[in-house]
Amino acid sequence: MINTVEQSVENMASDAGNMITRGIDSTKNTMSDMSNGLKNAENNMIAGMTSNNGTNNYTATRTNADTNTWLGMNATAWTWLIMGIVTIAIVSLVWFYAKQDSTSAHTNE
Repeated sequence: MINTVEQSVENMASDAGNMITRGIDSTKNTMSDMSNGLKNAENNMIAGMTSNNGTNNYTATRTNADTNTWLGMNATAWTWLIMGIVTIAIVSLVWFYAKQDSTSAHTNE
């Protein structure tokens, strides 16, 4: 009877080990298949980007954003003009505040 119980325990342990091994192998195969699928997708994407798709005579036209002007000035000129106006306004406000502060200091004496 002890031999029968011992044999049953060994069989159960062996079956459990086999199930774990099959599960690990199945997981490994699934991960390998996913990895291969991703590699294939990446290769296809790269091949699609680098192939000429039969358009050997493709040409691109360069565009220039500076051709769009308003009142004869491009965007860079307008940016510098606005920055100059803002700078003058800030300097004027600081000067006005400093002048006002010094004036009020003399009237309080």
